[in-house]
Amino acid sequence: MASGKSVDTSALTTLGSDIWDMTKDIYGTATAQSQNIRNRLLDATDSATRYAENIYAQNSTGVVEAVDTQTQLIAEQLKQQQIGNSLTQQLLVAIERGQNISALWNGSAVNGKQAGTV
Repeated sequence: MASGKSVDTSALTTLGSDIWDMTKDIYGTATAQSQNIRNRLLDATDSATRYAENIYAQNSTGVVEAVDTQTQLIAEQLKQQQIGNSLTQQLLVAIERGQNISALWNGSAVNGKQAGTV
């Protein structure tokens, strides 16, 4: 796992089970030797689980930061869209009233060009 390769959990489980079965056959289950081997198997399993959880936690942090950044960008995009919608609505109202739009926004940027300079 430390090398970044995947682990066949089924094979790992089978290996642990085989070791425990052989231990029981050789030492029984109540001897110090069998309990020592059992504890070492449990420790190895716990260590592998903690290692995998730490990797997941590190990757999750990066994902959370990316989602937070994306959320901020979307919020800004929505804000800009609302501004555009408001300006469009003001233009429509001015057109309906027959107002001169150039006079209404003289000196400000419209469609990326400064009004009144063409």
